Amino acid sequence: MSALRIAHLIESDGPGGAERVVTQLASALQVLEVIHVHGRLPRVPDVPLKYDSVYGPPMQWREWLPAAASQINVVLDTIDREVLERARAAVLQARVLCFLGFAYDTVNLERLNLPRAFQHGRFMPNTYGSACGFERGERRWIKDRFLPASIHLAPMGYTCRRVLRECHIFRD
Repeated sequence: MSALRIAHLIESDGPGGAERVVTQLASALQVLEVIHVHGRLPRVPDVPLKYDSVYGPPMQWREWLPAAASQINVVLDTIDREVLERARAAVLQARVLCFLGFAYDTVNLERLNLPRAFQHGRFMPNTYGSACGFERGERRWIKDRFLPASIHLAPMGYTCRRVLRECHIFRD
């Protein structure tokens, strides 16, 4: 479902239109596989995170923090081989790749088998990416990492949300 279609549904669907759109989006998201190569945070506690000068933060938050830290991999941590294989397969099947909040580090790109997957010309998805905070020279460096394919980088000030809204990411 395209972003324009979503906006049209919300604007023209009358009372309850937004609720119907949310329901449609939820069902559409069921078919998208999100692969979290760096892990997933556990559900955050339902109690507010407030510091008490006598007791400190609530017990739920004190228990949550070490649990969350144990489930997240940083860039140089080892990532489960099965998860990496699923991520690589998903990349190779993509018609559109979009990198949001990505540092374009060679280690991360190599983990996804990029740019090696582009070498034979059979795999050339439309590739987009956010580049918030990257200057002109850094942007050139990012583009060079994707050769022989190309990546369309959003303007420097674009947030991830704006990249999704203004670049041709979502397609029918």
